[in-house]
Amino acid sequence: MARAAPCQSVPCFCRASGSVFAIPRAPRQVRSGDAAALEHFLDYLRSQGVVLREKAAPCRLTPIEKVVQAFECYIRNERALSEAAVVNYMPFVRNFLADQFGIGPVRLSRLRADDVVRFVRRAASRLHLKRAKLLTSALRSFLHYARYRGDIQHDLAAAVPTVANGTPQRAAAITPFCCCLIDWDCELVK
Repeated sequence: MARAAPCQSVPCFCRASGSVFAIPRAPRQVRSGDAAALEHFLDYLRSQGVVLREKAAPCRLTPIEKVVQAFECYIRNERALSEAAVVNYMPFVRNFLADQFGIGPVRLSRLRADDVVRFVRRAASRLHLKRAKLLTSALRSFLHYARYRGDIQHDLAAAVPTVANGTPQRAAAITPFCCCLIDWDCELVK
């Protein structure tokens, strides 16, 4: 049989008599609004000068994060994509860049069509159909942006494979849309 937790007491001060007394109080779990209440209380204490404001440490962005943030600003401000699209696109773009460039400098001019196809085939095979289609949309959007900025010369968005609808063998059904658009003997593909 479980025992109840012992009651805790909260010391209180009576202004009228000047005496200190204890009010029994049962322990309680942290509730969902507690963090927000504490944050408001800390904001109040900071405004009164009781608690010092936190100094945010300047964070250094990795080369990938710089590119991702610039793309995010572009699709948010210039293309006016929905917040849901922005939130869903960023992880795919970040993973693509990490896969291609690792921790080194991001040189988008070195991307080739086969890099794009290889990444999409590998990544989409692990995703649900709708997420795989979202992956291809995110990559197409990013590659259009990179071409718009002049970071890449060729239309690599055309190299993003399409994802077949609803088949269990969809990993095998991810086909390069660009086969008929690209000369496979050209330098872009090699």
